[in-house]
Amino acid sequence: MESVVSSLDRISSVLVEAEELLALAAEEDDEGTFADVGKEVQTVSTEVEKLEFRRMFAGSMDDHD
Repeated sequence: MESVVSSLDRISSVLVEAEELLALAAEEDDEGTFADVGKEVQTVSTEVEKLEFRRMFAGSMDDHD
């Protein structure tokens, strides 16, 4: 449970930072920063997918065939 909460906190923090960087990149029309933010969001998306998968198969017998 602690690892899930830690992951969610980190995801939230990354998304807040990404939002701020995106706003700055839009003001300065900085394509490099747009690309960096896109990579970060993709990484977070992958992590969210892993958390969703863990949630779906979290029962006591889910690791058995």
